[in-house]
Amino acid sequence: TFGQYFLLLKNHEFYKKMIAENADQKETKKLEKNLNNFIAENGDSIIYSFELFKSNIECFEENEKKLLGGFFLEYMKLDPYFKQFHHDQLCFSLSYHLTEKYILVLSHDEVVHGKCSLLNKMPGLTGDKYAALKAAFGFMYGHPGKKLLFMGQEFAQQREWSEMRSLDWYLLEEGPHQGIHRLIKDFNHLYLENSSLYYNDSDVIGFEWMDCARPETSTVAFVRRGKTKRKQLLFILNFTPVAHEKYRVKAPCGGKFTEIINSDDQKYGGQGRVNSTPIIAKKKQVAKKGKNSSSVSKIKAAELGGKSPEYELECYLPPLSVVVLEYDYKE
Repeated sequence: TFGQYFLLLKNHEFYKKMIAENADQKETKKLEKNLNNFIAENGDSIIYSFELFKSNIECFEENEKKLLGGFFLEYMKLDPYFKQFHHDQLCFSLSYHLTEKYILVLSHDEVVHGKCSLLNKMPGLTGDKYAALKAAFGFMYGHPGKKLLFMGQEFAQQREWSEMRSLDWYLLEEGPHQGIHRLIKDFNHLYLENSSLYYNDSDVIGFEWMDCARPETSTVAFVRRGKTKRKQLLFILNFTPVAHEKYRVKAPCGGKFTEIINSDDQKYGGQGRVNSTPIIAKKKQVAKKGKNSSSVSKIKAAELGGKSPEYELECYLPPLSVVVLEYDYKE
């Protein structure tokens, strides 16, 4: 087969019918293509997921493809210095997320056959590897789409996965692995409790960039919106080992922003460089043209079509981190 899986067939008669009608077809591609077309027409009660390979992409070309490109892990493996030249690999999937129904997969295929574990894909020394992996998980949870994380990666297993042995559960006795396990647990609870992380995955209101144009710092910021104006989320991520003590970023509105997750928190194995007090987003002062206006302000205004963002906030952004701020939207 081509590595495709039927995760759930609520009405299994669909599947039986397709197998019966295609019993005389030896070509798997024909069966998969026919099945995909049939589900597109009749399968409102079916969840159908597949893994894409070059050999079977034509099976799905006639219908909407539901897949995520592999750029992100390639980006995460880069030395932090070179990330600035590959910023598009980080942001690319979000340029067309409204045309997709993502399952964000960090699967077994990424941690077998010499590819190493997710932890060991991260560049740098040991401490940087754990910090970068936490930032990567933060981006995955903030990205629109459903989440799939393969066993053992939720506590940063060091070895590749193998069907010949158990997971390395003993690692949960060590602080760095406990920290990542706790971070995943908190993100899972946040996912269950806050509709911003799932309710508008395929709606334009559900995601908005606040900043994706700083490749030189390898930082990004975006908001996720749920059912109501309350408890919306602002994600700020830093993919380099450089701290930003006064990081300024566009805010979706004015008011109070409260930090609810910071991957550098000591409970996650970090150094405790957190924003312990609420952050207030204020109206941004638009630079006026004149002798005293800086060239930087003029350039920024020109880039934004002469109109600066209405609000901005300032926070501490630790190196190799994800910071999640919760706020209530105000007009």
